Amino acid sequence: MTLAADFFFRPARREDAETVFNITKASIGGLAGTSYSPNQIENWMGERTPAFYEELIANGRTTVCLRGGAMVGFVDAEPGEVTRLFILPEAAGVCSRSV
Repeated sequence: MTLAADFFFRPARREDAETVFNITKASIGGLAGTSYSPNQIENWMGERTPAFYEELIANGRTTVCLRGGAMVGFVDAEPGEVTRLFILPEAAGVCSRSV
């Protein structure tokens, strides 16, 4: 049984940008692949690059989630709205209790 305490959250840092980009790509491909066509998934990623995420991180509204020292997800938000929330497919649904 995996508990919520296994997870650690911290503000994203500039050097996290490539990992955040890779998590987005893996999450979209792995979790949305059965609901969206390959073309829709490609369009969803658009022309995003790690530099796109560096800019988001610089805004100070991105938080990353680590499990066992490895980044498994992130959330980007502005007051009143979650703008992005992505998690690696293998980490989705593993938390068995609320924080």
